[in-house]
Amino acid sequence: MDHDSSFSAGTADISSGHDDALAGVTIIVCGSCRNETGSDAHPRAGELLTDDTRRAAAGDD
Repeated sequence: MDHDSSFSAGTADISSGHDDALAGVTIIVCGSCRNETGSDAHPRAGELLTDDTRRAAAGDD
């Protein structure tokens, strides 16, 4: 897969066959990325995405 490509969650579910085929997938998220202004404000977008990714992987709402 191209590093710039993307696909919908539905496509991911179809590809995985709902059998945990993607359980070994690692998603790398930059936790220190800043917004377009370059601000040092916290939480940073990368931190928020990291937290949401962990919650989604754990099945939390």
